[in-house]
Amino acid sequence: MPDCDYCAASFDDEDAYLEHLAIEHAGELGRIDRRRVVDRGAHETVTDGDSFVRYGLAISIVFIVVGAVGYAVTSGLV
Repeated sequence: MPDCDYCAASFDDEDAYLEHLAIEHAGELGRIDRRRVVDRGAHETVTDGDSFVRYGLAISIVFIVVGAVGYAVTSGLV
């Protein structure tokens, strides 16, 4: 019978516990708990924080490429 580390709730099985974590404590979860919830597929709203970093990096690269092309076109290099 798993007990919630974030509140005083107690659950009959692991699936109910992970569903509770996903719904009630999504913003409080550490890396391990977040990974357990995502791997088990307990809830769709919990996302891995690394995806935010990946999207940010991709957008930054797009802006750099667009800026370089714009600079090349306006300065007459192309």
